[in-house]
Amino acid sequence: TQVARLRVGQPVTIHADAFGKQEIKGHVDSFAPATGSEFALIPVENAVGNFTKIAQRLPVKIKVDPASPLAGALRPGLSVEVKVDVRTNTGPSFAEVQPAKEYAREGVSR
Repeated sequence: TQVARLRVGQPVTIHADAFGKQEIKGHVDSFAPATGSEFALIPVENAVGNFTKIAQRLPVKIKVDPASPLAGALRPGLSVEVKVDVRTNTGPSFAEVQPAKEYAREGVSR
């Protein structure tokens, strides 16, 4: 997966459909402590017990460079394409930022 290559501080380029070919620059600021499904109100159940690989989304916070011409133009709901330059090892990875023992579950009650 690409999660292993993501690091805090890596440069980000954002293209929004609404702005044509103009791009917004930024960088990876932080990672959420778990996938989006982990925080869902209704948890995903695997009742049949199969082990099909499920695509999950990991929320990543991106800080927009205030010097970008369209920095203040982003709005919730805009369709965007985000590219992270994973070739640079600028800061800690997801695993280094989120120690497993801090987020391990002690049990689940339903």
